[in-house]
Amino acid sequence: MTTSPELTSRRQASASSSLVIWALSIVDAALILISGEIHFHLWRGPYRHLTIGHINDLFLLQVIGCLVIAIAILATRHLLTVLAGAALMAGTFVGFLISHYRSAGLFGWHDPYTTSDSNWALTVEVAATVLLLITAWVIRRSRAS
Repeated sequence: MTTSPELTSRRQASASSSLVIWALSIVDAALILISGEIHFHLWRGPYRHLTIGHINDLFLLQVIGCLVIAIAILATRHLLTVLAGAALMAGTFVGFLISHYRSAGLFGWHDPYTTSDSNWALTVEVAATVLLLITAWVIRRSRAS
């Protein structure tokens, strides 16, 4: 049985895009887990006993969300899980900006200071959001062809 050159090139393109999606998914999951670890560190320390607006609960919820989304991205490499990860990272970033720069804060809590942990979290969340959106684009493009 012989295969046509077109079918062979299509298989090669599919294999290479699958490898790219795997690599992007691993980096995406790692960035999401790093964000979750930073928030867990902050929850264990200064934010665990905050009762204003349930901020302490939101930190823990973010940690759990990061773990679930990272596992889901690695397990499925599906467009919706990647977009859910992007939404989680973008939402976390926006939540920080609201709590830091809005005078009323986030749910009544105003974060008056910036720490190295918050700077790292912001960097990771922005990088993860951008990379997750790139991953979503690659997945969408590979599924369309």
